[in-house]
Amino acid sequence: MGRLFKNGNEIGSRLDMGMPEAFNGFWIGCDSQSTIDGMIDDFRIYERGLGDMEVQYLFTDGMPYWGTLTGTISNESGNPVANANVQAGMFTATTDASGVYTMDAAGVTFQKVYINSGDFDSEVAENVVVTDGETTTLDFVYHFTSEEPNVVVPELTKLIHNYPNPFNPTTTIGFNLKEEAKVKIEIYNIHGQKVDTVADGYYGAGYNNVNWDGVDGEGRPVASGVYFYKMKAGRYTSTKKMILMK
Repeated sequence: MGRLFKNGNEIGSRLDMGMPEAFNGFWIGCDSQSTIDGMIDDFRIYERGLGDMEVQYLFTDGMPYWGTLTGTISNESGNPVANANVQAGMFTATTDASGVYTMDAAGVTFQKVYINSGDFDSEVAENVVVTDGETTTLDFVYHFTSEEPNVVVPELTKLIHNYPNPFNPTTTIGFNLKEEAKVKIEIYNIHGQKVDTVADGYYGAGYNNVNWDGVDGEGRPVASGVYFYKMKAGRYTSTKKMILMK
């Protein structure tokens, strides 16, 4: 079967791939240089640019190109790192108590795979190949010198990118404080309206984090889309973008 889409809308399909048939100037069938020959399921035409995440969703939706990405995250002493987050494109997983993670992922080459435990800087692996129907093993070692990362006081107060991102429905927002301070972190929608407050109090020097569960101040789930989180700590202010994708 061949299907033809334009700007996300199906405009034609053929069960019989014998005689070609025209739809909006494109032919579905055979015996023509401009036909879909049945070797692919969908042919999609867009009159606009597509973002990386949108392309990835189109690629994986309904297509059997899936593999498994698994591995172990440990520290330099060989001890497992539990509750670390692994992100390959839109696919995420969390390590268990043994430092092991497993996720189903699209059978593609991921330019970067990120690992973040919440307490340390992210580790990155580049050009990770996940093969259709196979398991790819990717192990990580965190390179730090202390088992207690919060004993190292950062030199600067800084808002950190949330992870995972995109997310559904929970994401973690981290921030570093060079000294104890009162911190306020608020969530806004694309219209500039405040949606929720996830932090409003005093936090100690070092790394801290809070979670947002994709709900407003009254506990009601919010719609998918782009949101902004704004942090204020003393004279420091910073705003970053995140995507809720249900």
